Amino acid sequence: MHNLQEDNLQVLEIFLEYGRLALESVHEKPFQKLIFLIRDWSYPYEHPYGFEGGARLLEKKLELKETMPEQLQRVRRKIKQCFREIGCFLMPHPGSRVATSPQFDGRTVDYDADFRDNLKTFVPDLLAPGKLIPKEIGGRYVSGRELLEYFKVYINVFAGKCGERVIGMETYKF
Repeated sequence: MHNLQEDNLQVLEIFLEYGRLALESVHEKPFQKLIFLIRDWSYPYEHPYGFEGGARLLEKKLELKETMPEQLQRVRRKIKQCFREIGCFLMPHPGSRVATSPQFDGRTVDYDADFRDNLKTFVPDLLAPGKLIPKEIGGRYVSGRELLEYFKVYINVFAGKCGERVIGMETYKF
C-alpha cells in the first residue's frame, strides 16, 4: 500500500457495521485501536515518515467534506465513532536489495537506512509495555482463549453461517 486509498477505508465499513451495533448496546467505542501502516510511502516531502507524518495524512484522509458522497462520509464517521484511538505510520520503501534480490533472506543489513530507522521507531512503539493493553469486548476484558472464540464466531458470521455460541458467561446469537 503506497497510500491510504478510498477503497482501503471502504473495506473497513463491513467490519464497522459490527461496531455500530455494539455502540447501540454498550454506548462506548467498541474497538480500542486502529493503526494504518503505509509502507513504501513515496512523498516524505509532503508528510514525513513516521507517526507525525502519518497523523497529518490521516487527518486529511478522514476529513469530512460536504462535497463527498454520503457513503464516503458515512465510513469516516463510523471509523471515528468506533475506535478509541486511530493512528497512521508512514514507512519508506525497504530498498532495492529487498525488492529485487532473489537472495534476500530477511537480514536487516539489506534494508535501506531510512527503512531500518523507521522500523526501529515503529516496532518498539507498537510493542511498548505501556501500549500493550488487555483486549476488551463489550467493556469486559477477555482472555486469549475467549478472544479466539470471538474470532471463530466472527468468521462464521462473515461466512454466512448462523447459530449460537457461548463465550465466557455470555451467549451470542449470530
